[in-house]
Parts: sequence; C-alpha cells; structure tokens
Amino acid sequence: MLRGYLAVLESRGLLPPVRDAVSERARKVIDDPPLPISWIDTALVEEIMDAVGRVHGRETVREVGRETARTKLGSILVPFMRTLLALWGATPHSIFKQVQRLAGVISKGLQLSYVPETPTSGTVELFYPAGTNDSVFASWEGSFHLAFDVCNVEGTIGRAEVSDDGRRARIAVRWSQR
Repeated sequence: MLRGYLAVLESRGLLPPVRDAVSERARKVIDDPPLPISWIDTALVEEIMDAVGRVHGRETVREVGRETARTKLGSILVPFMRTLLALWGATPHSIFKQVQRLAGVISKGLQLSYVPETPTSGTVELFYPAGTNDSVFASWEGSFHLAFDVCNVEGTIGRAEVSDDGRRARIAVRWSQR
C-alpha cells in the first residue's frame, strides 16, 4: 500500500513538500520504500498521510486514497471483490460487509465493521487501538469509492465522524444505480 500511495503522490507532484514535512525516519521510508510484501510500521504511514493533509489539505488525502485504491490496490482487491459479488449479490453491501477481510490484505491491527442501514446505505466503523490522525480516516474515505466502482454505482462517502481520542470513526456510505 505504501509504495502505491507514494507513487500517486509522486505522479501528482505532491511528494517533495510532503517529504520536507515528515521526520527523518519517514523520509528514509519515502526515499527507499520497503518491498510490497513487507509490513511497515503503521505510525510511519500515518505520519506521511498526516503530512499530506497538513501540506495539501484533507480533500487531497481523500483523492490520493481513492486513486491509490483504484490504480495500485485494485489489482489485488478487485478480484476478491468480484468473488464477493458473485456469491452475495452485486451491491456495495456485499463488499462493505467484508470490509475487515479486505482491509486485512493491507493493514494489521485495524478493526473495521459495517452496519447496513437501508438497501442503499450503511456505516463503516473503524477502530485503531492506538488512535490515529484525521488524514488516515480521509484516506479510507477515498479508498471506499472502489466498492462503488466495482459495483458500477454512483456513491457518496461521508466525512469520518472521529472520536475525541482518534481511535474510532464512523463513515457513512450511500449509493444509487448509475
């Protein structure tokens, strides 16, 4: 995930000021990212996302999250999503109900769940045991659009409602047929 995120930042010309806004340890990861199969300290990824938000704004974090999911993670996640759709129906509910399994491909320690509310809406709940920053939640908001793309529906992702301690967030998702 980190390599994809950095590649999107680089392609948009956003990486140099982000690199200047992070710690020396995070700069080293930016300059020499670990192999895609390597696990990386979540705090470093969160620091980089936070710097993107501080330097370029929250909406940019969402856009980069969306583009990373679509162009860099899609090759991993989309086949699994299509299997879910074949088994449980071609709606975003089918994907969001399996959000923990999907996230497990790219993240450790994070807990996600989905609460359906209507036939075309629900809420994704995220839990970071150690807490995190708002930019991380903004990146998730962007990445959740992949479910809409795979299902060929129009959708909206709400802004994360984050707990005071930064450990929990609720993100509303809603869609309609194209």
